[in-house]
Amino acid sequence: MRFSITIVAISLVLIVAGNAAAQSGRLQGRVVDPMDAAVAGALVEIRANVSGLGQEVRTDAEGAFASTLAPGDYRVRATAEGFEPTDGLV
Repeated sequence: MRFSITIVAISLVLIVAGNAAAQSGRLQGRVVDPMDAAVAGALVEIRANVSGLGQEVRTDAEGAFASTLAPGDYRVRATAEGFEPTDGLV
């Protein structure tokens, strides 16, 4: 039986220097299973909707992940062995 995983607590915080426009942001979140247990080692793919450029990060032992990104809209996909992939938009 395959279970689904969930991407939770995603936040995108823009870093602004003075009056300048935001140059980068930080996306962070946590991947959990249906029982709210952390999914360690999950692959999190982050891809910009406009450019299609992306990056991949792995979750830590607590299921947490973080990445620094340019401001914009992103598709986030989490995959882990034994779980159905999960997609989200941020």
